[in-house]
Amino acid sequence: MKKIIFIVAIVVFVLSGCATRVPVSYQKPAKYDMKNYRNIEVEEVKVSPLYSFMGFNQRVIDLSEESGFTVYGDSQLFIDRSIANHLTNKIEKEIFKETYFSKADEREATGILETTITALELKQYIFGRKEKDDTTKYFLKQSLALAVNFKVKDGKDGKSVYSHNLRESYEKEYLLDPIEGYILFAPSVLPYFKDLADSIANQIASLIQPKRVTSSVALAANKPYLGEADKFYEAAKEKQWALAFSGFYSIFKDSAHIPSGYNAALIKEVLDERDEAIKIMKNVYLESGDKKALKQLTRMEKFKKEQDVATKQY
Repeated sequence: MKKIIFIVAIVVFVLSGCATRVPVSYQKPAKYDMKNYRNIEVEEVKVSPLYSFMGFNQRVIDLSEESGFTVYGDSQLFIDRSIANHLTNKIEKEIFKETYFSKADEREATGILETTITALELKQYIFGRKEKDDTTKYFLKQSLALAVNFKVKDGKDGKSVYSHNLRESYEKEYLLDPIEGYILFAPSVLPYFKDLADSIANQIASLIQPKRVTSSVALAANKPYLGEADKFYEAAKEKQWALAFSGFYSIFKDSAHIPSGYNAALIKEVLDERDEAIKIMKNVYLESGDKKALKQLTRMEKFKKEQDVATKQY
């Protein structure tokens, strides 16, 4: 009987899926190991005196040379300082919303985060586009770029430990409507620069602190069908992980029911017992040759390796 179930399982398990999903998570390591700099001071974002500051407070170039529109650029004063202040606040929010870092002043800090805006660019121009009816419509195009460098410095001697450059860009087109007049002011670009700053702040946080990543994986369907496995699918739906694991694993050991072994491995991973989960999934793959089992085994090994690195960053 065991042999018959095993043979059928190879055929059916490959083709079957199941709506029941279980959450799997792991700690993803940061690019930069900050374990020695977790009491951190976040300095106000600076604006480099050598940075690129282009395209502001200027009459917009008309590349068509025939649109008839005159558009003036964003005239907001001190836009660079507004963006720097926004970026400072966003970096602090992203870094301290988790428990990895502790906020420290200059005297207590083991690490210092120094961020500098190195480029703040805006390209604006008018251009024409031929429509299907052979008429020409005119548009204003705004292309933005924000670049920063951040450094992590040792809180004791101030020496740079890590340095990283980031750059984000965005562009948007606006139809120029004669009804609104032929002399116009370009829309404010500050909201878009703030969006770019938000993205950069998120990237800085992800580069210097481990984070828990969670996804969901589908359990294998109960095919070939075994009635005794039904209650363990229900246990998994109710998040009764210990019961679900013991049931699925017992069925797998007793009858070589491949979906049950697959499910037991996934639930063992949910319980954060990764070594045992990998061992079970490896057995499932060796017994079935199933590509889905191999895919999960590869993923499990990758997650475990990354979590081992992340653990050492605490």
